[in-house]
Amino acid sequence: MNCIPIAIIKRKKPPNIVCTGQVRALPALHMLVSRCLHVVSDPTEAEIRALSKAADPKDLPILAAAVREGCVYLTTYNVRLFQPGVESVTVLKPGGLVQRVRYLLAQMSSE
Repeated sequence: MNCIPIAIIKRKKPPNIVCTGQVRALPALHMLVSRCLHVVSDPTEAEIRALSKAADPKDLPILAAAVREGCVYLTTYNVRLFQPGVESVTVLKPGGLVQRVRYLLAQMSSE
């Protein structure tokens, strides 16, 4: 079976995660990540500057690394911080990513 590429961007300090009722999809997301994982390095200052208006300044390194690595999806609980974003990266909440991956897997199995 083909693997859907997922990149994890290392950060110098771990993000604050506030758990709410949205975490129902988290176990499925963890399963997907554990099977297809690629850890990447921090983006350069030039890569970050190139996207200066595409996201919240604190989250630009994540978006820049996702763009550099060719990520199609970026998952976060706070989608609004990645607005207006970039055309090549779709920003989804974890539940939305799980739904999208399930859909893609169903398409693959029906081919």
